[in-house]
Amino acid sequence: MLIAASLTAGMAAADDTDHNVHSFLDRTDPNQRLTVSHVHGAGFIGEDLILATHLGLIRFHDDDWAPVDSPPHDFMGFSLVSGGTYISGHPSLLHREGLDNPLGVMFTNDLGKTLKSKGYNGEVDFHWLTAGYSTTSVYALTSSAPLTGAPLFIASSNRGATWGNKYLEGTSGSLIDIAAHPTAGNMVYILTSEGVFRSEDYGSRFRKLAPMTHMSTMAISRDGESIYAAGHRFLVMDINGRFKYSLTLPELDSRDAVRQIAVGPIGSGYLAYVTGFRHVYISKDDGENWKRILVGGDASH
Repeated sequence: MLIAASLTAGMAAADDTDHNVHSFLDRTDPNQRLTVSHVHGAGFIGEDLILATHLGLIRFHDDDWAPVDSPPHDFMGFSLVSGGTYISGHPSLLHREGLDNPLGVMFTNDLGKTLKSKGYNGEVDFHWLTAGYSTTSVYALTSSAPLTGAPLFIASSNRGATWGNKYLEGTSGSLIDIAAHPTAGNMVYILTSEGVFRSEDYGSRFRKLAPMTHMSTMAISRDGESIYAAGHRFLVMDINGRFKYSLTLPELDSRDAVRQIAVGPIGSGYLAYVTGFRHVYISKDDGENWKRILVGGDASH
């Protein structure tokens, strides 16, 4: 069943007002704040947290934020894997030579300095993009494909060399998030307004694992043993959708919600989340304690 994209029922939209937003390229001007706009992806490279935004990538390293030294493309889809990153979105206006708009699916092994086409360039902006961290599987989804206006869900088992169309069979509800299993390439999870669904045949057919509502994002632990789902609360389930425990979050505005989850390397204890109001919290002990490292998108705090 095709599912339309929407926010989870009852989840307020984020405050999208941006002040003094720039492309992170100049930190020598003391009057210019390093500001993060519209985070569309988050992930760890070692102990460094990477955020994908409308104005490029930004890195949290040694308790400080800095822009990644790469063109400030408008990242909409973003998935870190072992050895690189899959992205989608739109090229930067100042760095678009040789790049089609939208980007389709691209791969980079240097955080965006160079991009290699994996298809659909100039055709589709995939807002949902996920890849198995240690596999060759990639999944991309858009709620409104060109020409048809219908959802388009594609899957590749060979790092984007070839793609096959999928149809979200067995799912129901409004699409919220998608996450590939990090070690089993045939497995992909979808979060909708009605719960968590899993496919074990590269996205051809899904079955519901756990009913749930009011969630706005999902992630899979690097060891492939846990599912994280969050909104106003943060749940941890086993890989089959059985509840394990809840993580206690710092106080969250009633209008805000967790929008992105980043999971660290196996055994590191690192975990992070981004809210719709662009607050970012990091934990070094698997979510027992949290430290706020970004306040309302302003990295100068």
